[in-house]
Amino acid sequence: MKHLDEIKQRLRDGYTNREIYHDLTNKGLDLSEAQFNRYIRRFLADPAARED
Repeated sequence: MKHLDEIKQRLRDGYTNREIYHDLTNKGLDLSEAQFNRYIRRFLADPAARED
């Protein structure tokens, strides 16, 4: 996922998924909020994805 590092950092900083989603869509992310949340669960639950 293109913005994974930024998302992980912002989650550590206390931002909610919704806040991050809205900020990224304002930057051009073209994804539904539901799909964004599915990707977050998938990438943050998969240890291999966290190695990036």
